[in-house]
Formats: sequence, C-alpha cells, structure tokens
Amino acid sequence: MTRVAFVLAAWSAGSGLRAQEPTPLPADMQGVWREPGKPGEDPSLRWKLTVAGEKVTVHVYGQEATGVARVRATERGDRLAVVVVVTEVKGAGPLTKGTFYGECRVAGDQMALRFDAPPRPVLVDDGRNVTIVPPDRDLAPVAIAFERAKK
Repeated sequence: MTRVAFVLAAWSAGSGLRAQEPTPLPADMQGVWREPGKPGEDPSLRWKLTVAGEKVTVHVYGQEATGVARVRATERGDRLAVVVVVTEVKGAGPLTKGTFYGECRVAGDQMALRFDAPPRPVLVDDGRNVTIVPPDRDLAPVAIAFERAKK
C-alpha cells in the first residue's frame, strides 16, 4: 500500500467525522484558484491552487507543492473535511511534504481553506535561534481565501 493510500485509508477509519469514505474533490472545487493580492503586489507572494481530479498543486513564494486530496462531509453542511498528502515540493521555502488536515467551504467563485498547523516537530527560526516548538504550544492554523481565477 502506498503512503498516500495508507493515509487516506487511516483517515477514513479513524476520524471522528461522519463515518463515510473520503471522496474525490467535487466539481465545484476543480480549476485554478488564486489568493487575491493588493494592486502592484508580486503575484508569486500569494497562493495559487490548481485542482485537477484529486491532484492538487500549490504555488507560493516561488515554490511548487504537488499531492493528492480527498474530502468528505462534516457535521456543518456547508463545509468539507479535507486531507492533503503533499508528495513533492520544488524550490526552497516554507512548503513541506506531509499530510495536512483541514476544512474547505466553496461558495460560487469563492473558496476558503483552513488547515491545521504543520505536523510536529516544527522548527521555528526567530532570526537568532532555531528551536523545536514544544507539543503544548499551539501554532496558528493556516487560513486562505481564494477566488476562482479568471480565464
């Protein structure tokens, strides 16, 4: 069993969400999504998400991360639980390989994604020291608002 298949199978069996199999990303999530920027801002500093089937590609800060994603319904009917397994990262920056859990809400040409902080241990560089974040310290989740890219 591949790592991706194992993670998706474990997520299906062990999550406290509704007991159902994760499914491919729905049609309203497919396509290219961009985080809106300020006028004159370098677009490479903003998130770009491409969804094609279950494959997802993220571009930000000059990096590219590729992986697969699955979703399933949550108790809150307007949101989907999301698991993304990032299997390849190109370029230097903050994106990493790993498994990320979160939720998504799509409304027309708007999409909001919220992911938990990266898996521990996490190295934090404050400009002077690099330290491992202790397990009892919360890290802020990642929240991104996207707009469907214009053709």
